[in-house]
Amino acid sequence: MVAGMSSWIALAVALVCGVLLLRLLMRPARRARFDRFWVDRVGRGSLHRARQVGHALRRLWHRRADRREAARAAEDVINRARRARPGVDKDGNVYTPHSFKGPRKPH
Repeated sequence: MVAGMSSWIALAVALVCGVLLLRLLMRPARRARFDRFWVDRVGRGSLHRARQVGHALRRLWHRRADRREAARAAEDVINRARRARPGVDKDGNVYTPHSFKGPRKPH
């Protein structure tokens, strides 16, 4: 019987969960030796790469929310710019205060 890819993935996840459960049940000294064993076998560079991958996955996860927040902020700025302030007339892209319309003092 040929196992599908999902069966292999499920088996790998079950193995990792079992190892992590056994690690949780170990005493601190034995757990430290266990951790040193894996760090020596896998290497510290792998842990650094794993952190980088984790950071990249978190950024990917938050990307949609960040874009939505940026779009909302941009829309707020655009709406504020479109609204005329009290005491100001807008003609195209030129804002003219009402105080400019009064008579000017001769010098």
